Amino acid sequence: TFISEEDEKKAIDFYKGNLYLYDTRNGFKLEDIIGGFEDGLKRGCDVFLLDNGMLLDLETNNELLEQRDNTERLRQWAKHNQVVVFLILHARKVEYGRIRLSEYDIAGSSNIPNKGTTIMSITRTDLLNPNTKEYKDYQKLLELNKINLEECDAIIEVVKEKNGRCGFVPLKWYESTKTYREVYNKEN
Repeated sequence: TFISEEDEKKAIDFYKGNLYLYDTRNGFKLEDIIGGFEDGLKRGCDVFLLDNGMLLDLETNNELLEQRDNTERLRQWAKHNQVVVFLILHARKVEYGRIRLSEYDIAGSSNIPNKGTTIMSITRTDLLNPNTKEYKDYQKLLELNKINLEECDAIIEVVKEKNGRCGFVPLKWYESTKTYREVYNKEN
């Protein structure tokens, strides 16, 4: 398990029973994860998070095909159960200095973005170099969306949305509560 039993209890207490943690000792095969999701579903969960989707144990030698099939099985399971599944994936290596990611920067099978309904990227602003052209272009783009980059600690960008529009969610880190909260744009 990735967290201690004591930390698991603290998290469950903090979320007042609204959090179900899958015990990773039960396995990393997709069937194991879906079994854990089924347990969560029985407890009333309707939002599921799988981090990191690339850590699933594969059963064949065709990694990309299995990633595609696993993503499709998760999508179908979510649709059938009318729940949301967040599949956390990491970006493949992109050129140095590039800030914005697209749906095609996801590591693994190129079919994964085709299966997703919504794809988001997260940018930590403390890792950006303000002396680059890319930073200045990003800053201008955010200003067009009424977002002040200097007020943000992270930015979520919706890069693909099948049922709506793409956009940005600026976030500020609050050390006292150890949480991010939305930074409201200049219009609010």
